[in-house]
Amino acid sequence: MNMALAEIGRYTGVDRLATWENHLDGVTYGCTYEWCNEGIEFAIDYLRSMTIEAGKSWFDMLEENHIICTSDIYSLDPFIT
Repeated sequence: MNMALAEIGRYTGVDRLATWENHLDGVTYGCTYEWCNEGIEFAIDYLRSMTIEAGKSWFDMLEENHIICTSDIYSLDPFIT
């Protein structure tokens, strides 16, 4: 998975790519894989668990297979559990 994300990231010219997964508790979801370009700090540990309710707008976009693009992943702070 990490190799696939790296290929896609380099091809598209982005700094970071991540995959997300619903947790079995039905209350949270989180980042499961992350690729970062050179010089970009990994944030997977920061994004491992977000509540569905608090991050509803983000969760809904992911559920509908939309891409979320942000210049500041730490803007997700209110959603982190």
